[in-house]
Amino acid sequence: MSTGNPELDRFISTAMEQARKATEVREQISEITGVGEASKGQVRVEVKSSGALRGITIDPRAMRMGSEALGEAILEAAENASKDIQEQISQLMEPVTAANPLLQKVMRGETPQMPEGLEDLPNRIGRSADPVKEVTEQLERVRKMFGA
Repeated sequence: MSTGNPELDRFISTAMEQARKATEVREQISEITGVGEASKGQVRVEVKSSGALRGITIDPRAMRMGSEALGEAILEAAENASKDIQEQISQLMEPVTAANPLLQKVMRGETPQMPEGLEDLPNRIGRSADPVKEVTEQLERVRKMFGA
């Protein structure tokens, strides 16, 4: 397919390749489970990439904590599980974002001034009914934002 505009053809070709790669990792993303721990491993939380809680394991020694401390430990473990999911999704998305170093930095959280709405991109892609469309739309948005 050629539009007659080499720059537009390159952009379309890149977007199509990225969409193909996104399709390949879609199933992998849906199977990701994040694991987080707190209180020296006494509290462990597992979360699916959809955000659904998969399990909580509390070591009997953790029951000696007060209820407030235990609640905080559970929340900390859940946050760590969410971070684990984000890291796994970023790794899976590397092939999709390989053509765009700026997007790679954004997905890894390395951009000092993250464009609004992109900080949760890995999770949104993982939960999206159509991750290919989500990636394509966000790539176009980033390209426009940074004049790429």
